[in-house]
Amino acid sequence: MGKAKQRKKARRLGKTSTTPQTSTSSNIFYRTLHQISEIEDVEFQKNRENSPYLALLWSALVAFHNDIDNYTLLEIVDFWKKYWEKAAYLLGEIELSEHRHLIWMSNIKTMRLMILKNLENSLKNDNQYFLEHGTTPFSSMAETTIEVALSMYRATECIIYYGKKLVVYKGYDSIELQGELMIAVKHVIGCWSLYPFPHTLSVPFSDYKQAKLALKNYPTPLKGELVHYHSSKLAKLLGLTINGNYAYLIK
Repeated sequence: MGKAKQRKKARRLGKTSTTPQTSTSSNIFYRTLHQISEIEDVEFQKNRENSPYLALLWSALVAFHNDIDNYTLLEIVDFWKKYWEKAAYLLGEIELSEHRHLIWMSNIKTMRLMILKNLENSLKNDNQYFLEHGTTPFSSMAETTIEVALSMYRATECIIYYGKKLVVYKGYDSIELQGELMIAVKHVIGCWSLYPFPHTLSVPFSDYKQAKLALKNYPTPLKGELVHYHSSKLAKLLGLTINGNYAYLIK
């Protein structure tokens, strides 16, 4: 391996760094908070004032994306973990059904997918390290919460049941846009999760009963992958048919 390639690899792994040793995520959020307040766009500022938390989250992703070549692999992982932890707590504090949050939910999802695609291309062999160390329960909860919110606005039939601690909805994959049955439970911080983490709130019997009735009345068949070993138990409580690693709503 040539010396130039060795230096590049060492920098990616964080052995050398041209950036300050303070937290990358803290720097970006602090800098972004001031930058977005100075944008001279009336519509942007109106949307920002209507949903300041989500506007900040989106703007921080944009800033990270623009500066990503200046960060080492370890700094990228550090930012990703801390960003989605902050995002999960902020998402847990808002009312998802309020339309003022929609534009930022969509923007955050778009920017997230763009960054992941760019990292896949730029990190190459190191991308697996990023995925293994950068993905946390917080990133999973934040992603699920955004998907639940977006499902509320896609069409009325996308949300099959929305309860206090349980939501059943029709999600979409990014390739064929086929509807997939999704079941999420609420975490103590207010986010939705596909996984029953230790701090997931207990689902009351009334939620199960009403969700089961909503599925019974849903007009079309659906299927969804069982993403956790507890998922089959949850699916059975809702009256779904289990076959292999999938749950089916049979009509």
